[in-house]
Amino acid sequence: MEKPFGLQDLQHQIRRGTLSIGWRTLAAVRVPEGRWDRGLLGGLAALLLALLVVAWISPPNNVDSLLYHMSRVMHWIQNGSLRHYAASYHHQLFMPPWAEMAILHLRVLWGSDKPVNLIQWFSMIGSLIGVSAIAKLLGADRRGQSVAAVFAATVPMGVLQATSTQNDFVVAFWAVCVAYLVTLSFSRPLSRGELTLLGVSLGLGVLTKVTFFVYGAPIAGAFLVANSRGQGLRRTALAATGLAVLVGGLNLPTWVRNVTTYGGPYGPVDWSAGMLATPVLLEGLRELGSSSTGSLPPDSPGAPSRVLRAVGLALIWPLTRIGQAAALNLVTPSSLLNRWLWAVLDAVPAVFDQVVSHSLEQAAWSHEDSAGNPFHLLLVIVSTVLILVGGRKQRGIRASLPYLVMVGLTFVLLPMVIQRGSSGFGIRYQLPFFILWAPLMGPAFRLPRLTTWTIAAGLIMLISALPYLLFNNTRPIIGRPPWPTRVRSVFVAPADEIMFAINPDKRDSYRYLADVVRNSGCREIGLRLDSSHLEYQFWWILDAPQSGYRLETIYTYPILEDLLDREFTPCAVICTICGERIQLGDLIMKSDFAGARLFVSPAEEADS
Repeated sequence: MEKPFGLQDLQHQIRRGTLSIGWRTLAAVRVPEGRWDRGLLGGLAALLLALLVVAWISPPNNVDSLLYHMSRVMHWIQNGSLRHYAASYHHQLFMPPWAEMAILHLRVLWGSDKPVNLIQWFSMIGSLIGVSAIAKLLGADRRGQSVAAVFAATVPMGVLQATSTQNDFVVAFWAVCVAYLVTLSFSRPLSRGELTLLGVSLGLGVLTKVTFFVYGAPIAGAFLVANSRGQGLRRTALAATGLAVLVGGLNLPTWVRNVTTYGGPYGPVDWSAGMLATPVLLEGLRELGSSSTGSLPPDSPGAPSRVLRAVGLALIWPLTRIGQAAALNLVTPSSLLNRWLWAVLDAVPAVFDQVVSHSLEQAAWSHEDSAGNPFHLLLVIVSTVLILVGGRKQRGIRASLPYLVMVGLTFVLLPMVIQRGSSGFGIRYQLPFFILWAPLMGPAFRLPRLTTWTIAAGLIMLISALPYLLFNNTRPIIGRPPWPTRVRSVFVAPADEIMFAINPDKRDSYRYLADVVRNSGCREIGLRLDSSHLEYQFWWILDAPQSGYRLETIYTYPILEDLLDREFTPCAVICTICGERIQLGDLIMKSDFAGARLFVSPAEEADS
C-alpha cells in the first residue's frame, strides 16, 4: 500500500529544489509575440489591476457582508475564538466559514477592513491560473489559454464580485483546483502529493459554501470513475477513503459546533431541508395526487391519467428548472434588449410561466447579487456546439468531451438540488460554473476556420466587461447615482458613503449615533437587532473592536440563549426593534437615529 504524502515528503521536495524549479518555470513563461495577443493580455492585466484598486479603496458593503460575512469576523476577533456566540442572525454561526477565516487573518494583521475584499480578488487570480492550466491540459495553445483566462475574468458576475467579500469566487477557485487535478488524472495517475492536494481542495471547498457540493461531487465522481478504470477498484477505494478523511477532517470542527448548537451540520435540519429543491417536486406530486380526481381506486378511469401526469411532472420538472436557471442570465445593460428577451420567455409559459421574466424585472444588471451573464451564456452554447461538431474530426478537441460532460453536469445539478438555484438571487451560485467552463474556450476555437476569430472573441469579451467594471452598482469607477450606480465614484466618494450605499438614509444618523456613544464614555455596547439589520455597519462606525468598544448581542434566538454572556452588563444599547419604548431595563433612551434607538444608563446620560 502506498504511503500518504506527509511532511517528510514536502521537506524532500524542498531539498530537491522542486519549489525553485517551479519558480524558474513560472519566470520562464513568455508573453505571446503577436501584437494582438499582447494586446489581449494587456487588456486582461488592466482589468485585473482596476479591480484590485476598487477592492482596496472600497469598504465591504454587500448586504450579506454587512449581515454576516464581516459581522462574524468581528465577533471572532473580539472573542478570540471561532466558537459560537449569541447572534441576531443565524447565518453568522452555521454557514461554512473558510472565506471569512481568510478574511479574519487579513483583518487582524492589517488592523482594519482595508484588505478584506482581496480574498475574492486573489481567488479570481488563482482561478485564472487554474483555468489556463486546464485549457492546456485540454490541448489549447497559448492563444487558447489566454482566451480561456479572458473568458473567466470577464464573466459579469465575477467582475462585480471580485471587489467584495462575497464567497462565490472562492468557491470557484477551489472548484478549479479540483477540476485541474481531476483533468490531470484523465491522462496519468496522480501522485500521493497530488491526491493530498485534491482532498484538501475538496475539503476547503466544502468549508467555504454549501453550494460547493454541487460542483465538487460531479468532478470528484468523474475522478473516481476514471481512476477505477486505470487503477482498479481497490486503489480507487483507498483513494476515495483518503479523500473522505481529508474532507471530513477539515470540516469536522465546524460540523461539531453546528450539531451541538442546532442539531445538524449546516444548521437546523428543517432549514437545511428547505434549501433543497427536491421537496418542491415532491410537493407537486402530492398536490397532483390530491387533485380533482380525488382518491380513486387503481382500476378507476382517472387513476391512469394521474399516474401519467405524475410521470410527466417528474420528467418535465428538471428541464423546467434548468431552463429557468439559464434564463436568469438574461439581464443586460440594455433595457430595450431586456424587454425583447423577457417577451421571448413569456412566449414559452410551459417552462417560464412569466415567473422568471417578472423576477428579472426586479434584477439590477450592475449588482453582484442579480447580474446576468448573457454573452458568456451564449459562448457556452456556441462552444458546446463547436466541440461536439469538431470532436468528430479532431482528436485534440475530442479529448475535451469528458471535461465538457463533467462541468455541464454541475449546471444541471445546481437548480435540481438548490431551491434558489433557478430563481432570484440564485444567479450568483452559477459563477463557479462559468469559471469551470472557461477552459473549453481554448479547444473550441481550435477548428482551423476559427483560429483567426480567437483574438476577436477575446477582445469582445473584454469590451463586454467594461459596463460591469465601470458602473458597479455599489462600488463604481464612474458614479451615476441613482442608477445604474447607488453612489459616486469610489475615487471621489468618502468611505462612509460607499459603506452606506445600500441604505444611504441612515448614513448621517448612524454617524451621529457614533459621536454620541464616543462622547458618553461608555465602552460596553449591547446590540438588540433584528436579523435583517446590517450589523457590521455599527462595528464600522465605532471602529470596533480595536478602538476599545465591545459590542455584544443581548437579544437572540431561544436556541442561542445559552450562549449569551451573562456577565456582560452594557452601559448603552443600540436597538433597532424597540418600537416606541423609551426605557430598556435600567437604560433610558438617548435618541432615535433613523430607527436605531440608543439607550444609555442614567449616569451616562447625566455625564453627557
